[in-house]
Amino acid sequence: MTNTLYDNIINNHIVNIYDDLYLLYIDKILLHEVTSPQAFNLLKNKIIWKNKSILSTSDHNVSTDKKQRFFFNKKIKQLNCIKKNKEKYFFKYYDLNNPKQGIIHIIATESMFLFPGMITVCGDSHTTTNGSLSLLAIGIGTSDLNIVISTQCIIQKKLKNMNILLYNKINKIFSKDLILYIIKKISSKGGTGYCIEFSGNCIENLSISEKMTICNMSIEAGSKSSLISPDIKLINFYKKKIIDIKKFLFFINKIKSNKNSFYEKRYIFDVSKIKPHLTWGTNLDTIIELDENIKTNDINILNYMNLKNNQKITNIKIQKMFLGSCTNSRFEDLLICCLLLLKINKKINKNVIGLIVPGTEYIRLKSEFYGINKIFIFFGYNWKNSGCSMCLAMNEDKLLPEERCVSTSNRNFIGRQGYKSRTHLVSPVLAIIISIYGEFVNYNLYNKLINEINF
Repeated sequence: MTNTLYDNIINNHIVNIYDDLYLLYIDKILLHEVTSPQAFNLLKNKIIWKNKSILSTSDHNVSTDKKQRFFFNKKIKQLNCIKKNKEKYFFKYYDLNNPKQGIIHIIATESMFLFPGMITVCGDSHTTTNGSLSLLAIGIGTSDLNIVISTQCIIQKKLKNMNILLYNKINKIFSKDLILYIIKKISSKGGTGYCIEFSGNCIENLSISEKMTICNMSIEAGSKSSLISPDIKLINFYKKKIIDIKKFLFFINKIKSNKNSFYEKRYIFDVSKIKPHLTWGTNLDTIIELDENIKTNDINILNYMNLKNNQKITNIKIQKMFLGSCTNSRFEDLLICCLLLLKINKKINKNVIGLIVPGTEYIRLKSEFYGINKIFIFFGYNWKNSGCSMCLAMNEDKLLPEERCVSTSNRNFIGRQGYKSRTHLVSPVLAIIISIYGEFVNYNLYNKLINEINF
């Protein structure tokens, strides 16, 4: 048996080993305004180890409203704090005036700050998004973040290896449906103690953006990290940035997993018959197919979501739609939804408010260059500036009590999108379809609309 990609990355970064604890060198550090202030406060009078290894931005608290963006954000203490730390320690910071500002996990990819084989950390659960780039991306706490900033190292227990192999072609579904299906199959705790490696011809056929969605939500399956081995799409993604392509190819071939790599646990799924998936409850163990009945004995969840056991999700009305977050707010997500609207040629339901929030300012500006914003606005949606927005109730974008929202984000917990908010996680395409009809549609209607578009 040979090493996995995860094993090889770990072995390349070992500084020391203490029993089952590994002292690892960290290549790059990602920061945002919410978890970084405490880490810098703990520094006291220490210096940071390597300021060029840090990329930071403000994303969680920022207003996405163009008129309120700068006025509102001046009042946020955490935003002022990260600016002061940037001025004191001279690390790279994309502020609200920077055309590269946005959600940290996405700008790290856009700016090519990260490379295959690296280890990167961030004080954020969804750091694992960038495992899609064949690197180890780990979400850590504030205390660990302080240690990494000052020493460029971290102590970690080695994870076990899990392989999830997806074969065949997807049929009228999207990467969000794939990861929701996987979580349903292995449970929200199924990946605990593992680093998940996604593989198979289905994964190879996905774009970098789609792979980011898959890795982004692996944390919702309990996995601390996930990754995908290098392939031709990754090589093409980095081609312009690489000086010596031969060395690059030699390196990625050396670290990637192969058919003899050892995994403590394996899953194999045929993706050809997977249907659209969504969540109905307040955790990631409440995932069902679009036409499936709700089945639970948990009265608390049913009462909170105002649903009934054995009820079909079809025809339940919504009040809000959110297309955004580090899970699904890339240019590709916006483009496919824009094409969908043009084909269906129907405006958003009059009883629904729809928010379209690009993941970064680069994505927003690119979308505006191609006129995508005008199409969304024409069909009745609100076009916003970049930020985490309604993924979490830390800024102005939030639900009113008992409002129901279809969301392309990654968590449906109690109060996640606002006090007494009711969140249903869906793909961008399903979010748009539901927002047009103002209620959850059945699979036959979904299938008909997708057939017309011929994705």
